[in-house]
Amino acid sequence: MEIDFSLNEEFEHMDDEMNVNVFEMEISRAETDCNDPIARSFLNTVVRNEEEAYKHYCAYAHYVGFGVRKDHTTYWAKSKQIKLKYYICGKSGHKRESQLATTVKYRKTDTRTGCQAMVRYAIDLDGNWTIEKFVESHNHPLAESGDKHLLCSSRKIRELNANLLRSMTGSGIRAADAFNFHATEVGGVENLECIRQDAYNFIQRDKRSRIEQGDVNSLLQLFMERQNEDNMFAWDFQSDDEGRLTRFFLSDGSCKLDYDCFGDVIIFALATV
Repeated sequence: MEIDFSLNEEFEHMDDEMNVNVFEMEISRAETDCNDPIARSFLNTVVRNEEEAYKHYCAYAHYVGFGVRKDHTTYWAKSKQIKLKYYICGKSGHKRESQLATTVKYRKTDTRTGCQAMVRYAIDLDGNWTIEKFVESHNHPLAESGDKHLLCSSRKIRELNANLLRSMTGSGIRAADAFNFHATEVGGVENLECIRQDAYNFIQRDKRSRIEQGDVNSLLQLFMERQNEDNMFAWDFQSDDEGRLTRFFLSDGSCKLDYDCFGDVIIFALATV
């Protein structure tokens, strides 16, 4: 089913009050035509910003059994304020011909079916979000209850899960074992709202964050203290575009004296974090 709430051109020049009345009449008729109570509830829910709109459509999509992708955004003229925001089914569209023609060793299966299911929000200058168009029908099978946790837009690491994974891996337990234990505790992987790869990626990001915020700062502090104690101590480091430490170099007095003695040998420390 497709519902388009946008006003017809014949109403464009009417006064604001008439436009509002027609708009409300269109919504009431669409809600009557919509037989699915979940879809009707989705149409009735008020959202106030982009984050709420995305989360609300994802919640509806999870119940129905499809994934969500964020589509293009239109802005008001000479403004950074959003005018139209589109969210579409994860199977919308098809791969470009140039991508299909590219020779690769392994090619992923194209799972897109050109599905037209979507929702379009219209946002006025006062920041009010309203559903302007809603396409409910899909041209592909929907996910069963036991597979809904595999949908990309449904997968997330909740804070409780994150703390457990962080605690277990911090105690030396392998990421795979921590994930399996947690899945068993909640009665199955489908109740975790994430897959093994999500848990592994979270653990790796968490480790990198601790290195950047803790170990790296401690290392640089150590270098500065060594430089104060040893006049011959020298060090340097490199970082990437996001300010993260990538390499460091150090040379102390002992290294320099050894070089003076042997002449043809220099030892230096180089590490990648």
